[in-house]
Amino acid sequence: ARANATISMGAGAAIVTGPLITKAVMQRAHPKYCYLVSVGLAALSLLNLVINVEESLPKEKRQPLVLTDMQPLGFVQLMRSRVLNRLMFITGFQTFTEGRNVTDVLSIYLLNDIKWSWNQINNYVSAYGTSLILSGLTVKPLLKAMGMIGFTTFSNMCNISFLLATAWVPPFSIFPASVSLWLGLIFGALGARKRDAAESLIMKIGAEEGFGNGFVSGAIMNFRAVINILGPLLFGSIYAWGSKRNRSNLVFLAGVITILVAEASMRSLAPGDMGLDDKGHLLKDESDQVSGSTATSRGSSSQQPVVRGRPSSRS
Repeated sequence: ARANATISMGAGAAIVTGPLITKAVMQRAHPKYCYLVSVGLAALSLLNLVINVEESLPKEKRQPLVLTDMQPLGFVQLMRSRVLNRLMFITGFQTFTEGRNVTDVLSIYLLNDIKWSWNQINNYVSAYGTSLILSGLTVKPLLKAMGMIGFTTFSNMCNISFLLATAWVPPFSIFPASVSLWLGLIFGALGARKRDAAESLIMKIGAEEGFGNGFVSGAIMNFRAVINILGPLLFGSIYAWGSKRNRSNLVFLAGVITILVAEASMRSLAPGDMGLDDKGHLLKDESDQVSGSTATSRGSSSQQPVVRGRPSSRS
């Protein structure tokens, strides 16, 4: 979870600079050239991967590519486990309100309902990116102080506050709309790393149940991809329905419901189910087991661990 937070700071930097590049391009050329710039940046990213990134898994531990492991519904295998099922639903419902699912609706809402200009909107998105960088710095101390369960609940409550402030409903309606939006951004920053704890638990428990790290990571991303398909359709439809009834902010209240479902899923599991103590921290013996770089023998009947999916890798 802490490593993911560090990586997210790079993503936050990209979110900061993205709108600034967009603004510069739109001021000098047709908006379509924003997509051409995106192609160029994607090519640079690919070039960086080819030149600078090496496979860390030793050749003797690599396995042949199995096409059946590449099918997009591989996450179904994980969700046969009750605990992994609940944890996957947590990350899924948290994903509903992430930027890629709500940014378009939010931009239209700010433009048509709050009456902001595109410059104001781009500045707002850039500020959100800055907040992601700062949020990455808070994950380690928050996880240490709150534990994984407390951290997830805290993040969920912050994101609910962010959505309520964006919807400009009580108690945030006492402020002007612009003030409410910028205040909500603070809550959004504190809750930005909401998935870190749940996803790290999925990786840990998945490994204990015999799934390779690569397989588990791919399954998580595939499941979130399904949400990323449904999210824009859901929120776009709700926004369109609400706009016709002068209730365009209903879309953000719908987002609140998805977070409440994620929280309920977390609370349906006992700490022991997830390998946590009563304070939400990893049990010491299990934490040590997961942090080891090699699997240990558990008796003569388990000399060779069974690994489903792709083998574990650390990069």
